[in-house]
Amino acid sequence: MPRLTARQYLQAHDKLRRLWPRDPSLFAEVSPTDQWLLHDFFKPDRGLTDLEMLRHRDVITQQRPSLPHQAGRALSRFWDTTARVGLKRVAKSKAPATPAQRVRQADRHLVVKALVKPEIDVKKLARVFVMLAEQRARERGRQADEDKAA
Repeated sequence: MPRLTARQYLQAHDKLRRLWPRDPSLFAEVSPTDQWLLHDFFKPDRGLTDLEMLRHRDVITQQRPSLPHQAGRALSRFWDTTARVGLKRVAKSKAPATPAQRVRQADRHLVVKALVKPEIDVKKLARVFVMLAEQRARERGRQADEDKAA
């Protein structure tokens, strides 16, 4: 992919910036590595001005010279993937409704995808630590009960 001009870079940032809050699940359609590249280079989670974005591009390119090329390739894969996902969603929405059927557990197909978030959600992290502490306390209580019973 040829080097992005300043205008193309800003347009890509703008498109990604509009997609990120509206449908972050689209980002999960590409690999976590590609997501990190997009977040590092295009900053879709930040509402930076054009001047700030161009300054960011200059700084990050100095720090990581291969990032523009890698992010450009990731962006291309992202657009290809989102186009396919969009077509699937349209086809699914136009499909005639079928009567509800019981599906056996063995017949289900579960797909798990990773969504990279560039900033740590401190509240979620705190909840995880609290839950971990509670779980350890329960396990210690069970162990103490078993030791008393023995």
